[in-house]
Amino acid sequence: MDDYNLFIDRIKEAIEKEHKTGMQAGGSGHMGFVSYTLNDFKVSFLNDNTKEITFQYTIYVETEFTYEPDNPPYSYPYCKKIHLNSKNQAIGKPEEALMNETTEWIETKKKIVDSIQKKLLRIEWGYGDNRAPVKFPPRFIETEEPDQKCYVCLIEPDFGDDEPPLIIKSNSPGRLNEKILETLKERFGI
Repeated sequence: MDDYNLFIDRIKEAIEKEHKTGMQAGGSGHMGFVSYTLNDFKVSFLNDNTKEITFQYTIYVETEFTYEPDNPPYSYPYCKKIHLNSKNQAIGKPEEALMNETTEWIETKKKIVDSIQKKLLRIEWGYGDNRAPVKFPPRFIETEEPDQKCYVCLIEPDFGDDEPPLIIKSNSPGRLNEKILETLKERFGI
């Protein structure tokens, strides 16, 4: 099932109901900016035609005193889950959750992030900042249907907002890593 954008939209809706994002004033009157990054999610297809989406995200709070690297933004990690009915509408409120992942999937994601980061750093070293062809970090999705698992990596091109993301998938984490490296080499020469 390739409804990744739909799942991402439902996750964004759930996050934005839980957290006020954008510019805002704190209790002390200082201005701050709240944003988030969706790190990872897993979709499980349940027997009663509902879907359970477990997702990890990080809330970032930047204040007027935020500056890198000495005083970075505050970051708060979360892991929640939502349920979607057969019409892909959210049922109930997001609940606290734990991401159940295999060691192989965790290690593969680390390898993929490290290898993409090394490739992008070489590009920026040679051509200057903001010359990378893809946005970093990639997004990871694990889907679990009754008969099979699928591991997916979404890599967003950095050429404009109208460019669709690269969707690379495999039935095994190890093969996904290989396919990503092949795709980046074919598509961008990196």
